Amino acid sequence: MGVTNMKLSNIPQRYVIVFLTFLSTSVCYIERVGFSIAYTVAADAAGINQSSKGTILSTFFIGYACSQVPGGWAAQKIGGRKVLLMSFILWSSTCFLVPLDPNRVGLLVFARLLVGVAQGFIFPSIHTVLAQWVPPHERSRLVSITTSGMYLGAALGMWLLPALVEFRGPESVFIAEALAGVVWSLLWIRTRKFLNTVGFLVASAALMALPQFRTSNGVILCSSVALGFLALGRAGFAVNHMDIAPRYAGIVMGVSNTAGTLAGIIGVDLTGKLLEASKLIYSDLSHPESWRVVFFIPGERIFD
Repeated sequence: MGVTNMKLSNIPQRYVIVFLTFLSTSVCYIERVGFSIAYTVAADAAGINQSSKGTILSTFFIGYACSQVPGGWAAQKIGGRKVLLMSFILWSSTCFLVPLDPNRVGLLVFARLLVGVAQGFIFPSIHTVLAQWVPPHERSRLVSITTSGMYLGAALGMWLLPALVEFRGPESVFIAEALAGVVWSLLWIRTRKFLNTVGFLVASAALMALPQFRTSNGVILCSSVALGFLALGRAGFAVNHMDIAPRYAGIVMGVSNTAGTLAGIIGVDLTGKLLEASKLIYSDLSHPESWRVVFFIPGERIFD
């Protein structure tokens, strides 16, 4: 586990930025594909003619084309990271606030124009950011990784969103896309804290849910999710020792790791006692209730 922490905390900042820009292009293309799918279904149900549908679907690209050069200028003047964040906030808010009503053509034209303008700022901003963070000898490889998110996003959109439209309706696609944009924005501005929070919350939920499963596959799934997201959470706090006391990071790490080891000493012994007590109540450790407290305690502690 110590080796894993060291590897996660030693990830260069430029790789984190490349990963987040990869996610940004994926989310943007999910939005593009998602709107086309959701609007087409809603427009067909409302009897909208093909000409009107073509107008709505093409409006995005008008805004997108018009904002490319201004996006590059803004990224140079204000900073690519700020412009990228503002772009995501703008298009996510538009998706969330504007209702998907095919009969309100004027409103949809304005909304898609706004989303196109916002997303037109994204690629110039990404290139500005990468030019600042990525050394020349890595640019081809890392820029390719970032732009490959477009194809992943398009594929995921075509794969997952039709089912969402079928079960929850076309409007649900807008909500899902807006939430994806908000999540990415939180990652972009508070990467370490967000990793910490998400990692521990999901790991906690997985541990507390584990006794509910009756099959080995379910138990393996919960265990894997818990361990995987704990590692994600550690990426958020494992560098705190260096931030708080860089000159004494080794000593501070030793103190905190000692405290962490105490949980292993106490937890293993306590688990044995809890299981013995459960045998008196349920007579058999195969009963799922006999393990509930064992997994609830660490799950609840992580949550705290």
